Amino acid sequence: NIEAVERALTFIDANLSKDLTLAEISKEAMLSPTYFSAVFKKLNGISPFEYITVKRVEKSIELLKSTDDTKLNIAMKCGFASSSNFYKAFAKVTGKKPSDF
Repeated sequence: NIEAVERALTFIDANLSKDLTLAEISKEAMLSPTYFSAVFKKLNGISPFEYITVKRVEKSIELLKSTDDTKLNIAMKCGFASSSNFYKAFAKVTGKKPSDF
């Protein structure tokens, strides 16, 4: 199961800017979606989608610090569907606003 989750983590990290589904992530891990979610949470302490959100926010922080790109462009590059989703996720993960970076 650890190897399956590692395959999924690699897949997630390589595809953060895309619209990821549990079905495609669990397929990459070669586990059923329900079983994959349970194993992932047990091993990582958070759900697959919480992990994706954290990784997307981390990537956006890197871009905010290293580019002059707009917050909207950064949000889209990091896989957020809208600026409101970006701001909500950012605040939830960091406790701050993107402009703080």
